[in-house]
Amino acid sequence: MSPMQYEDFEVEVRSSKEGYEVRVLTSLRGRAAAPFVLPCPAERLDEILSALEGRVCTSSRAARDIEWETKAEPMDLPEVDKLGRKLFQALFPTPVEKRLHSNCQNCLICIEGLRLDVSADDDAGCARSELP
Repeated sequence: MSPMQYEDFEVEVRSSKEGYEVRVLTSLRGRAAAPFVLPCPAERLDEILSALEGRVCTSSRAARDIEWETKAEPMDLPEVDKLGRKLFQALFPTPVEKRLHSNCQNCLICIEGLRLDVSADDDAGCARSELP
């Protein structure tokens, strides 16, 4: 059996004159761009991430495998779901989401995987990461 082949889908969050934008940089189905709007006030981001970390820490495997710096009150599972949906909508606004779905459909037809590469420029304050 041959190894799985992957197509790249690269998304970048970068600063712009109006704030931030999310752009599709690499895609078989073309590029797209849209405003990126954080789904929570920036001043609450640390608090929200700490609560999310607390929820992950309460899962049985994470509690065994990872040492956490915070003892925040865990976020309720419905809140985690709601936050995840808001983050997805922020990272994949309609034009970007259409490109993502189009690439996913192409990969199903070609029996390939899709490698998602999410990065941010230095002004956006995030580190580069890959999600294979």
